[in-house]
Amino acid sequence: MSQNNQVRKQSSSKFHSGFGALVLFIYLLSSNLLLAEEDFLDPSCVPVSFSSMGTERLRDSAFPDEISISLSRSKSKKWRVNLFKAFVHRSANIAPEYKKKFKAKINWIDENKKCSDTAKIRITGDWKDHIAQNSSGNFYSSLAVNLKDENINNVVKFKLLLPETRNADNEILSTIIFREFDFIAPETRFINVKMEDSEDLYLYQEVPAKEMIEAFLQRESIMVEGDDRRIWDMVPFQDSNATVDGEWIESKSFALPENGSWADNPISRSITLDALTLINKLFFNYLIDGHRQELITIEALKASNQLIERESLFFLLSKLMSGSHGLLPINRKFYYDPLYQKLVPIYYDGDIEIDKALSTSAENFASSLPAHYFPTQDIQNAINNFSNSAFLDVVFDKYKKRGGNFPRSKIENAFNHYVDILTVMQNNASPENEFEKDGFSAEINLVEYLSDRTKGTFEFTGFDISKNQYSHCKISLSNSNLNTQCSHLQGKDISEVFKKPTSEDGEAIPSIGNFSISSDGNLILDNGIRNIAYTSDIETSMELNVPAGQTHFLSFSGEQTPLPLEINIVSEEENGQVGRVVVTGDVPDGATFNFEGQSTIIPTEIRYNRSLVTGCLSFFDGELSNLNVHVNNAACEDGVNLVRVNGTVNLLDIKNIGADAIDSDYSDLTFKNVIVSSAHNDCIDLSSGTYRIESFVAERCQDKAISVGEEANAYFNLVDIKNSQLGAVAKDGGYLNVSDGTIDTYGNCFESYRKKQEYNGGAVITSQALLNSCGLKIFAQKGSTIEAY
Repeated sequence: MSQNNQVRKQSSSKFHSGFGALVLFIYLLSSNLLLAEEDFLDPSCVPVSFSSMGTERLRDSAFPDEISISLSRSKSKKWRVNLFKAFVHRSANIAPEYKKKFKAKINWIDENKKCSDTAKIRITGDWKDHIAQNSSGNFYSSLAVNLKDENINNVVKFKLLLPETRNADNEILSTIIFREFDFIAPETRFINVKMEDSEDLYLYQEVPAKEMIEAFLQRESIMVEGDDRRIWDMVPFQDSNATVDGEWIESKSFALPENGSWADNPISRSITLDALTLINKLFFNYLIDGHRQELITIEALKASNQLIERESLFFLLSKLMSGSHGLLPINRKFYYDPLYQKLVPIYYDGDIEIDKALSTSAENFASSLPAHYFPTQDIQNAINNFSNSAFLDVVFDKYKKRGGNFPRSKIENAFNHYVDILTVMQNNASPENEFEKDGFSAEINLVEYLSDRTKGTFEFTGFDISKNQYSHCKISLSNSNLNTQCSHLQGKDISEVFKKPTSEDGEAIPSIGNFSISSDGNLILDNGIRNIAYTSDIETSMELNVPAGQTHFLSFSGEQTPLPLEINIVSEEENGQVGRVVVTGDVPDGATFNFEGQSTIIPTEIRYNRSLVTGCLSFFDGELSNLNVHVNNAACEDGVNLVRVNGTVNLLDIKNIGADAIDSDYSDLTFKNVIVSSAHNDCIDLSSGTYRIESFVAERCQDKAISVGEEANAYFNLVDIKNSQLGAVAKDGGYLNVSDGTIDTYGNCFESYRKKQEYNGGAVITSQALLNSCGLKIFAQKGSTIEAY
């Protein structure tokens, strides 16, 4: 029997009732316990409480002030020896062989409770400024930490950096500023760390990973980054007397997946290839244009916005804060959004100096940032924020809570100077003869490319769309003739494309994404034909037939569509593919969507498509007002999927669904009437948002009738659940309140537990009468709670 099931069989439930007799009731509860089949993790250190439930990650109030790291006696000695060897090694950088992982124990205090976990730690950082000696003579270093079972404020992987390696206070402040502009940036703060009989101040910074992406209301997807392996493998870092051709290094350094393990099935691999194709198109253009500074130059900013979400604003903020280091190709990181087929910038390691701009007059600084290269809304957006005292209040408050030392006046002076610079930019006339790049070439002439970089060959991996196969190619130039050798990758060798590929000699080579090589010697980067259709001119009454395998986007641009709006959708199905519809933008008041599928049989375990769409009918990024939805027969992971939408839903009438009937993420919604009949999984699954459901009727839910998780808050006024496996479940920081109704299930009426490492347990509150009516069939894992009133 697993440890989890052993825990579940114990009387570990936490149950509170205003009627008293707690001890007796727990005994009765244990004897009536019905076990669900779903696996769950051991309880987290910190039990959930109603005060800790919420849609925001409570990083400001609950973050520990100190972390203690200890190793066993034998590991401690090996750690010290390894650290010393790394420091005295002849190389200027920290050699890879000293970045081995050590098993350690991590201790911290969370909400006045002592917590501990096993972790893997290692030295992190490129240069040896990441290793130092304290006043006691002990060596210490920047650390990468990976917790085994627990999380610290929803984070599992993080780094503890020597503050001077990231410009200390500047890094904390800059991450806050980027986050307040709605850019992805890692949580960063000062923290005391005790290790090996010494105590030192570190910068805590989360690692770009699933938890960080989801905190910014994005689904887990591939992230890509500049590949710096060739730089650190070069001879000069091993021998200070050697020299190297920097242009040659750059000509072979492109981008690679940050989280390549995510690409573990054919669809996620296709998404990863799409991302690599976009980013490496930018890298090729960077090299061809002869740039030696930012990956995206100022002349190309407007064009880059077509491929990178708000790149021009990201560039502008980085420049204002003197963070050009973070714009260099090898330092860039991006999240790929498959829905909109765009890269999203991630701020990381900008080496920012927040007030460096003060040493240059606004006029001189603005002269390096000609306004016509930026969309006007970017400049105005930055002015609006930096000139707003409320914005300064928010930034300074968050900065102080993270241990920042700068006085408010220093930040205010920097913001005022930014506004001066931006105002000069705004007022300057735009030169008419300035060069402005209007796009990025998708074709690279390999003869010209290799002629300019005559050392070595061009070797890479990717997916050859002309041959429909993964390939490892080696291209060389001899007397102006191309010699192309490509081998077909199969089986386990395919994984090479999504990790960190190397040549036979062990040299780093890129994964360039989707490509083909034309007969005239051009390398073409292209994601090929996508089975996607778009409709933006939406009529009052609309009949829509969606072919199997197609994703059809209905986009509301904000212009008023005549009322009443009714859209009838027929989804075709063939060879395991179904037609899907994605609705984006603000949907007109009272709109009705009718979706008719062909079956409920989902033929594959991969529950999303190349756009990362899980629903047969999905609503993304908009306002809903009295929406009406009818769905019958849906062979998708979700019958209806609602993502990043707010407003009111009048009716969801969902029948015969192959998995979850309704799934909502990152939303704030009020549902007036929800009716579900027959779902092969959950009838409603609510995550990361706030939800109010006035009336919920569900029958024949083969898993959970109600599932609330990932720190969602859900309030059900009246429920009528029958002939279902489980009733209402709160997990992973989810808070569920059920006021009244009836629940008739084969299994437990209520459950609360922990399933994912990055979250704690769940919390349920309901009426004593509702609990009694379902025969007290409940389960609350230790650290989770079910309470009655």
